[in-house]
Amino acid sequence: MLTKQLKDMYHRLLTAPAGSPTAIQLLCQVLTNIHLYLVEEELKMMKAEAECTYATLCLFSALLYQLLCQVKKKLYLSKFSPSL
Repeated sequence: MLTKQLKDMYHRLLTAPAGSPTAIQLLCQVLTNIHLYLVEEELKMMKAEAECTYATLCLFSALLYQLLCQVKKKLYLSKFSPSL
């Protein structure tokens, strides 16, 4: 996250009157920087979500495989167990 000093500077630049061409250039640069920051954060979130989804699918697949093995084992044992 942005430091307090940088946040304060951005706030001053965004709220200052934009009378001069230099002030307008600074305002445009601040808005560009904020936009790039938000895009980078969104990409990080998308990557983390994709990794989490992949990990969840792997775990779910492993659990299903274990369940399938247990069911097959029970079916196999019931097929060969003596009837009473």
